[in-house]
Amino acid sequence: MKPLSLFAAQSAQFSLFRTPGPKRIIATVGLVNQLGNGMFITTSALFFTRALGLPVEKVAVGLTISGTIGLAFGILIGSLADRYGPQRTYLVTLVAQAGSMTLFLKATSFTLFVIISTFASITQSGSLAARGPLIRSHAGGNSTEFRSVLRSTGNAAIMMGSLVGGIAIQVNQPVAYEAVVILNAISFLIAAGLLRRLPAIHARHVNRGPREARFPAIRDVRYLGMSVGMGILAIQLCVLPFALPLWIIGYTDAPGYLASAAVFLNTLLCVIFQVTASRRVGSSRSAVRTCWIAAFTALTACACFGFSARAGTFTAVALITLGVLFVTWAEMWISASGFELSFSLAPARRQGQYTGLFGTVQGMFLAFAPTLLSLLCINIGLLGWLCLGVIFLFGAAVVSTFVAPGFVDGDQR
Repeated sequence: MKPLSLFAAQSAQFSLFRTPGPKRIIATVGLVNQLGNGMFITTSALFFTRALGLPVEKVAVGLTISGTIGLAFGILIGSLADRYGPQRTYLVTLVAQAGSMTLFLKATSFTLFVIISTFASITQSGSLAARGPLIRSHAGGNSTEFRSVLRSTGNAAIMMGSLVGGIAIQVNQPVAYEAVVILNAISFLIAAGLLRRLPAIHARHVNRGPREARFPAIRDVRYLGMSVGMGILAIQLCVLPFALPLWIIGYTDAPGYLASAAVFLNTLLCVIFQVTASRRVGSSRSAVRTCWIAAFTALTACACFGFSARAGTFTAVALITLGVLFVTWAEMWISASGFELSFSLAPARRQGQYTGLFGTVQGMFLAFAPTLLSLLCINIGLLGWLCLGVIFLFGAAVVSTFVAPGFVDGDQR
């Protein structure tokens, strides 16, 4: 990698916060939001079980129910963002997320927990759907690079937030976990306050013709097919936090701490190199090509992980580390391709609805990912890892099939 290219990428991240304007406001909103999320994600399981006193099994069931319901609302709230304006809709969802965090403090029964976590899941899905058209409205000529900068700075904020969450875990008292929940709620309110400083965006006219469907995104075969392909590729997001720790502990001679080191290395590399990785993606054609490169890179990572079980300690550590590097680059390339395709294939006036569909499809595959990874990688072993790599190639083929022929830019639709 050219040093000048990396320097330019890092300069783009820092200049975003130095230059006044809508981009800096959007980036700052995301930074504050992700800082709170990092704190909460790190401690949420312990808050639910130790502070609220809920059994682990019920927490798992409740989160599954609420997450499934929440996914279905992404398209609906995205449509509201198209109709009433993304800024207004995003603001409402941020305030609602602050409310859901506060309500969690009173979720002392399973029924209340399911109701409140469902509300939190709906507001989270809606927030992501509304954020899409807001970013597109202010991104300028290169939305992929702008979204990559946002992802990079967001990862950095999550890392900082996780450190704060780690302090609460070290204290290990209910009041510490409750404090984190309150801080997360405050972060949503601060983000909402910052968002109000953004110049108002008037909602685009989305009046339907007599024969136009209410939710055209669902009927858009090309966009839906692309979303399915990107959803398959997104399964790799669960490899490091879910499959790799179980694999390292149960099937290799590598030390257990390598699992947490892998997640840290992955996050750090995404912070540093995400913008650089996105610069190979500037059109639908380059996005498809990058998906293929990412799929083969992920296949190589799967092979490294699989063969680590047949090696000694030193070789296993080397193979796993190499696999982490490969899967991290695959993740960054897949993210950049998703940024490009989720915008360029969507009509600008319905970006919220299309973003909601994209997020819903990805969420469905991510919900299914732990089961698939457990079946293939943990139960079968090396052959399962290789099959997972082939699945990634299939995902790239799906994206290529639906995007390549007769591509029409979203702004022209």
